[in-house]
Amino acid sequence: MPKSAESPLARSFGATLLKHEYFHGLLPREDVAILLIKHGDFLLRLSEADSLGTKLETVLSVMHDPKSRYHGHDIEARMEYLVHIIVQYSKKKCYVVPEQTFHSISDLITYYLNHTMIFRSQQIQLNRGVGLASWEFRADSLQLDQLICMFSCGEVRRGKILRKDTDPTDVAIKTVGGRSQEAKEKIRELMVQCRLLNDLYHPCVVQHFGVCLIGQPNCFVFEYVSDGRLDDWLRAHRNLKRDDLLLMVMSAGWGLEYLHQNTILHRNIAAKNCLYDKQFVKLSGFGKIKKTDSYTMKSSRKMAIKWMAPESIESSVFTQKSDVYGYGILIYEIFAVKEPYEGRSTAEAKSLVILENDRPDFPGHMMNKLSEVVKEKMWAINPEKRGTMRQIMVWMQAYTGMELRIVGGEGRSVAAIHQKMDALITKDVELQSLPGFEKTQAKTFVHKKRKK
Repeated sequence: MPKSAESPLARSFGATLLKHEYFHGLLPREDVAILLIKHGDFLLRLSEADSLGTKLETVLSVMHDPKSRYHGHDIEARMEYLVHIIVQYSKKKCYVVPEQTFHSISDLITYYLNHTMIFRSQQIQLNRGVGLASWEFRADSLQLDQLICMFSCGEVRRGKILRKDTDPTDVAIKTVGGRSQEAKEKIRELMVQCRLLNDLYHPCVVQHFGVCLIGQPNCFVFEYVSDGRLDDWLRAHRNLKRDDLLLMVMSAGWGLEYLHQNTILHRNIAAKNCLYDKQFVKLSGFGKIKKTDSYTMKSSRKMAIKWMAPESIESSVFTQKSDVYGYGILIYEIFAVKEPYEGRSTAEAKSLVILENDRPDFPGHMMNKLSEVVKEKMWAINPEKRGTMRQIMVWMQAYTGMELRIVGGEGRSVAAIHQKMDALITKDVELQSLPGFEKTQAKTFVHKKRKK
């Protein structure tokens, strides 16, 4: 039976804070600078007062930049101009300085909208309360429906975004409950995803709609993809036609190319981290994404060794070229319908990749030219010998004849596949004669984010 997200979420913070349009719940500091733009912009949020998360503090965050010094700076620089003021409570009254107490947060805000606040020798002015961004949801705008799966500190459900003037939007809602260390780490991970993915839209990347941080559990709202994980789909449908498999390969490639165009490393390309909807493979599993061209992991984390490039295994270095290696492994998974190095231990797989330069063997029905390109241009031990995703997709489009076309404008775009009948896959074409690995550059598709 469908259930609203309102009841546990709303009650946990009380009506006093919830009634304010500028209350943002457990919004992290890192996201405040995204929302507060002008001098005097402010919002209310909650912060944990202890490491266990058992006590929450009310925080008044204000952009204090009277000389407009931050203009044109990036988010990290803008954070220096933020002032975070803890609202104190005593004897049923609240205050930011003990000399001036109020019966309610509303009274406090109203007073300082008309009077300067002296805080740590600074003259703080409140000018404009900033409401929720398009990616922040109130509890009563989300509906939780059927359970999809559970994980250690939460669950994923089908659900809906409820709007007054339009039909509900079907979504998947990941909820994270409690304030355990594991839950807090998961929330931090999902908030990183939110920051990186909110402004992106591509039909081959699972869309991130936003978050609800106003209560417990925290909710993270993603596109609902009807047929679930790609690896599960492949195992259940082993007699797929060649073009169906190639479309899976192409759509995953378009998605990864788009991420690279936006300077995002995925770092975890695998069939288990892709979703499928009978037409497109959509990249998902964004727990390790980074906004950079190159990243060196400084602390040890559990990683999927069998899917990783040699340099990532050996030196913890991740680049777009290591993503390209992972894309080659994904192509293998699509055609072989099994994990790489299946039946081997992680230690054995590591030794095979690093010491023996061993790569998985493609099944007999794999096209020879495609397997050559994977081995030579995606799995080369030297990352510099691998192609870029743009080069690879130029070649793939010429080889398969498949092109991605976006029809319509922002908010109403429809993705469609066009396939040429004279694709090179139908001919006996030598590898070196195919386009993509010369100076030829692909025309890239930059898709506007659709309206939420």
